[in-house]
Amino acid sequence: LLQRPSADLAATICQVWDPAALKPVGPEFELRPPPAITELSADGARLLLHRDGGPILARDLASGKEMAGEGKLHSVRILETSADGRRILAVECPPRGKPDAEGELTPEGHLPRAAVHVLDARTLKPVVPRRMYEQRKRRPLFRLSPDGAQLLVGRDNELERFAVDDGRGIDSLPLAGLD
Repeated sequence: LLQRPSADLAATICQVWDPAALKPVGPEFELRPPPAITELSADGARLLLHRDGGPILARDLASGKEMAGEGKLHSVRILETSADGRRILAVECPPRGKPDAEGELTPEGHLPRAAVHVLDARTLKPVVPRRMYEQRKRRPLFRLSPDGAQLLVGRDNELERFAVDDGRGIDSLPLAGLD
């Protein structure tokens, strides 16, 4: 997916490319107003996007039709699909000094908690309720396992693994270089 601003800067012009053939797939299309974040679905058939204060959207690239998820999300910094294409991960990471998704403020100099949403890729409905994670010193790294059943959270020199369905911690591994 290649993106560029429109001449008036009020939209994003998108073009999907086949990386093997180095050729465009379908016509260019415009996203107005520009999204804050975009991600191509695992199968390449849909474009996931988010505009601050709105829901996660999925645009069918063949028809151009958009489907909206639930809720109003803010400061989405991570938007990705699991490798099997069944789940979507959306993470809200508010900047310092702003409240988290539950309206709580953190002490000065600390990052607000990150709100993690795992959605069904077909319906855009939550698979589980939103979960909050401490950001500690720096923004954590969040990734879904290939099957979307586990959430990996890297923070403060530790990689933690959680079960998506019930949020329980599975294990953790000390790592260097994350802080």
